[in-house]
Amino acid sequence: MILEKQDLEQIEKIIDRSVIKSSESIKTELRKEIKDSAEKSKNEIITTLSREITDLAEINCAVIKKVDKIDELEKRIIRIEAKLDLKQI
Repeated sequence: MILEKQDLEQIEKIIDRSVIKSSESIKTELRKEIKDSAEKSKNEIITTLSREITDLAEINCAVIKKVDKIDELEKRIIRIEAKLDLKQI
């Protein structure tokens, strides 16, 4: 059986259509994977930043408490100095 030119052209068209469909399918799949990967990375970054912000807020709160204690301790020192009749430097 010998293939005619017309048969070969039809086979070529079928192959071309298959390649185009496969290429479009691969592109679609890759776009979806890239989008999913980007979304996952974005969520991981947001989670990490949220933890860091929470940690910094806790540190800030602790620092404020310490600063408040400094004022209180300073007042107590002044009272003790006054009781002992020490001069403030």
